[in-house]
Amino acid sequence: MKKETRAYYADLKADYSIKIRQLVPKYDEMVECIVELLRLRSPRSVLDIGAGIGNISALVLESVPGARVTALEVSDEMFREAQANLEPAADRVRLVHQDIVDFEPNEGYDAIFTNLVLHNIAPDDRRSVLERLHGWLEPGGTFIWGDMIRHPDERVNEYFVEYRRSFARAAGCPEELVRQNFEKEATEDHPLTVEQALSEGREAGFNDASPVWAHDAFAILFMRKARP
Repeated sequence: MKKETRAYYADLKADYSIKIRQLVPKYDEMVECIVELLRLRSPRSVLDIGAGIGNISALVLESVPGARVTALEVSDEMFREAQANLEPAADRVRLVHQDIVDFEPNEGYDAIFTNLVLHNIAPDDRRSVLERLHGWLEPGGTFIWGDMIRHPDERVNEYFVEYRRSFARAAGCPEELVRQNFEKEATEDHPLTVEQALSEGREAGFNDASPVWAHDAFAILFMRKARP
């Protein structure tokens, strides 16, 4: 992760639960969809890529009683918040302070999920990560990929940038964070279209890849590793 991106997430950590809802219009709906998709599969072992403050891992642990979660987070500040937030479930969660690009697991997973993370990774590294995720999943395992997306039509992209900028301000987001967020999106992020993300997932070996949720500049993709 770039130095500038690390600094952005370090600043975002303070009052994260408020700020993320100001920047992502349907954040709660997005998270609920991810958790429900996992609950339907009842996985025993789950990997959370870019766990942030640990809020989604905590919901997974609550919604899937038999699950154990490995929560991976690279930001120092976010990792400390995750440690505190996941302490009540310490017997069912393993926290790893590392970048997904460098991570090597010591087990396989029934499910892997990520939300608002992979757009931060450069294209070549992301393709490598997707291949490795496929390898880490048990046969029949699922990958749930929530992320920022871009639209094929540039005018549509511009419309949603302005929509989200107005939404953030109306929701009380600090002006400096609005500036930082949309500057980062324009200069540092690598969002894909839904079709490009599905294509990269299939190239990595996933089948049954499909979009299951979308709103403005965000989407959730559901992918599965085939059984032998």
